[in-house]
Amino acid sequence: MKPNLRSAIIVTLNYARFFDLPLNLSELHFWLIYPKTISKANLTRSLSRLPPSYTYNLDKPSLSLRRQRRQLTKQKLTQLSRHIHLLSYIPTIRLITLTGSLAVNNARPKDDIDLMIITTRHTLWLTRLLVTICLLLLGKKRVPTTNRPQPNTLCINLWLDTSSLAVPTAKRNLYTAHEVLQVKPLYDRHQTYQHFLNQNSWTSRYLANAYHHLVLSTRSDNPNHSSVLNDPWTHILLAPLNLIAFSLQYLYMKPKITKESISLHAAYFHPRNLSPRINAFLKSTNTN
Repeated sequence: MKPNLRSAIIVTLNYARFFDLPLNLSELHFWLIYPKTISKANLTRSLSRLPPSYTYNLDKPSLSLRRQRRQLTKQKLTQLSRHIHLLSYIPTIRLITLTGSLAVNNARPKDDIDLMIITTRHTLWLTRLLVTICLLLLGKKRVPTTNRPQPNTLCINLWLDTSSLAVPTAKRNLYTAHEVLQVKPLYDRHQTYQHFLNQNSWTSRYLANAYHHLVLSTRSDNPNHSSVLNDPWTHILLAPLNLIAFSLQYLYMKPKITKESISLHAAYFHPRNLSPRINAFLKSTNTN
């Protein structure tokens, strides 16, 4: 069955409504929930056939709410930059990205700062230990045992090493496709962000425009720089230490684990799965 572009536009606008994230025309084109790439001209023609209630805000490039949240995001990122610079000195870190609301310039005053960190193979849990110590010393680590707002603290809710860049098949859906493609690189070593996108090409089945735009904008013909951490002998030396670090941290976390997904090569520390709620919301707002 041929995908219905009209339905895709409505679903995309409603998806944004779920997150209280009004879209302008360029953002609608970028985040269009559609399995094929669509030109902006084609999108505009389809929009012209929709009721005005759907398209009222699309010709306003700077909505008041978005303008406020963009400014707040900018302020939070300014405070964050020196901490990212410090973490970049840890040689096992390959990529640091924003995730969550800040990644789409939709920050609120009480928001903490969600991050993803990708490490070299066999170093995830050693790296996490170093990062945790750094953030504790800086007073910037989010405390997971309280539900009180902790504005501007750092919450690293996704850890991957370079052997586990692809989202597991069981976790692949529209929500996780959005989460993957909306990450914003803050520090990137050896084109790791490009590799991350390539390993998650499945996202194009949901968000073809976004995926193909990001792949094209990050494509590089430059070869990866050599690194002592790419040396197999280094992995042989670090792997046992990383296993020990994993075992100790896992034993500490085990009584608190609910729906988190934790392994030697990946740690998904965001137990809240919004996909069922999003699907229910989209179904309830489907007017086709």
